Amino acid sequence: MDREIGYLIGRIHLLSNRLLNRLLQEHNITSFNSEQGKILYQLWKNDGITMSELATNTGLALNTLSKMLQTMEQQHLVERRVKDGDKRSKRIFLTPLSKQAKADSAIISQMMTSKAYNGFSESEILHFEAQLRKILSNLE
Repeated sequence: MDREIGYLIGRIHLLSNRLLNRLLQEHNITSFNSEQGKILYQLWKNDGITMSELATNTGLALNTLSKMLQTMEQQHLVERRVKDGDKRSKRIFLTPLSKQAKADSAIISQMMTSKAYNGFSESEILHFEAQLRKILSNLE
């Protein structure tokens, strides 16, 4: 039997990004896009982490992340700065603008979750997410 995990995950990723960008646009949220949202989400959970930690947590390559952070700095969403005098390690911090965007993100995230889990029972959601975590662990 053929397995379609790669196709299904890829397709879900594509469609969820499209939906997220559409919802952001419909709700006039222009401060960030879906790809930047991955970065912001990690920083909302743990502000002031290193680029390496951020790359690991987002799954983005360091060179891709670096370019995205440069753009986000220009948009005043993040700032890179030395923490505790350690010049070897710059950390990524949220700005007031990106802290304010968290509330907008929560609304859009709830809409995305409702759309994705439409027709699922609570137990199905819990089981599904447990299976996804298991796949993630296997791949890591």
